[in-house]
Amino acid sequence: MELARNERENRRTAVILAAISAVELVCGIVLGFLSFPSWGMADSSFMLGKVLSVVFICGAFACLLAAMGRSRK
Repeated sequence: MELARNERENRRTAVILAAISAVELVCGIVLGFLSFPSWGMADSSFMLGKVLSVVFICGAFACLLAAMGRSRK
């Protein structure tokens, strides 16, 4: 009984982490495209946009790895 409940919780947590990963990946890609000076952000925001893009994409992969680890338990 307890094992089945833990499996359900692990699966639910894995789905939530995968969803967060997808949102972060989309945000990172959008920020990456918007950070080009000719496409939206000003020149002064170019580096900030690139850094935030990398942070979001790295966070997405970290969440994806955590989701895969949770689903295997």
